[in-house]
Amino acid sequence: MHDLPSVIEAELDAAKSFLSLLREESDVLVAGDTERLSSIVQRKSELLQKSGHLAREREKLLPLAETGDWMRGRPEISNAWQDLIVLGQEIKQLNEVNGKIIDVRLRATQQSLGMLQSLSRATTYLYGPDGQQTSVGVSGNYSIESA
Repeated sequence: MHDLPSVIEAELDAAKSFLSLLREESDVLVAGDTERLSSIVQRKSELLQKSGHLAREREKLLPLAETGDWMRGRPEISNAWQDLIVLGQEIKQLNEVNGKIIDVRLRATQQSLGMLQSLSRATTYLYGPDGQQTSVGVSGNYSIESA
């Protein structure tokens, strides 16, 4: 693939695939389906590498500064280029939303861990067989049979 129209079309296809993958990632994040998340991250990485390669190839064929002038007389390529720009903006926005979902989930997980750690350090007072108060960590260390 060494002609500019083919490279731009390939970039457009890759961007559409990436946007679709981000939508899937968003659904998975909302559902909390962490098992599917690793597969999505792998596919995102592959698509990013492909997109980077295509962008470098496009830049070799036509530097970005010259792209607008070159496309003025070529509406079929100009339309694909404009679609690529719009998709890039959608990708950026959805990626930011997914990042916020991840942040919210991370904070909730950290709060839950903090609560569990605090509970594991908590002390509960029970009465032993001799009637004396005995302190026991919530984590165990005292069996009901010994009471």
